[in-house]
Amino acid sequence: MELTSKFEYKKGRVMALSFELGGEALEDIRGAVAGVVKDGCGYFTYRVKLSDHNQQRALLEKILRLLSKT
Repeated sequence: MELTSKFEYKKGRVMALSFELGGEALEDIRGAVAGVVKDGCGYFTYRVKLSDHNQQRALLEKILRLLSKT
């Protein structure tokens, strides 16, 4: 998963993310910063590795359901 932010977080920091996917709210999705790149405008793009296997599976199932509807 990738995230872009104006705020700087160090590699290894754990984040709790909330977002919508296909109109469904997902909350408290936990992951650790696995990589960071700063662009020329001062934004940081983070590669976030999800740490909870149950959350990974639930997110994958939601994505597969969305893809099956297209």
